[in-house]
Amino acid sequence: MRLQFVLLAAFSTAAVAARAQEPSTIARTWDSIASGLPADPQDAARVLNQVFRDRGLPLLYWPKEGLPDSVFRDLDIGDGPCGAVAFVESQTIPPRDNRLVGETVAELDSTGRPVRRWPVPLDSWPVALRGNVLVIHLSVRDRHDLGLALHEDRTYEVVPVTGNPQSELVDCPTQTALSSAYVQCRALLDHNRRRLVVYEGPCT
Repeated sequence: MRLQFVLLAAFSTAAVAARAQEPSTIARTWDSIASGLPADPQDAARVLNQVFRDRGLPLLYWPKEGLPDSVFRDLDIGDGPCGAVAFVESQTIPPRDNRLVGETVAELDSTGRPVRRWPVPLDSWPVALRGNVLVIHLSVRDRHDLGLALHEDRTYEVVPVTGNPQSELVDCPTQTALSSAYVQCRALLDHNRRRLVVYEGPCT
């Protein structure tokens, strides 16, 4: 589930074999902006939020199964390890487009039952929880200091991720809200409160 419209260097965790020979307009724009971001993560987050305020960041989603290829002609579609993926700009996660499907991060209670869910783009993993706001990793070239803060209304913003977000991979409960060979669980510390989330790890 990684895209490679020659956006490889800019969106390193989203690299897949491209169907098109030339990079798309979205990919070229993203590459140009990502390559010129300030080194300071707070400044970089501010730039991305300003530049993509009106159209949203380009992120990866699944094209919905069972639809004919013709309905996806206006989208940037590429081939990933686990099937076709779409590289789409949107102000919400997931986009308000019933042709596209994202993934889910769920918070679990002590019995393993889901108590809260967040829709997320493909190939993303949680790095922090701040109340009801989930922060996921945002891949921008080889940086590890930027994230997406996901709000309950499905809007988001780029935020700096600095220091140690105090998260660790842990064993998942026997039964979880997700069923996949790529399911992973992570414990996140929110103001000294340990919270458990389950999510889909990167498809390889």
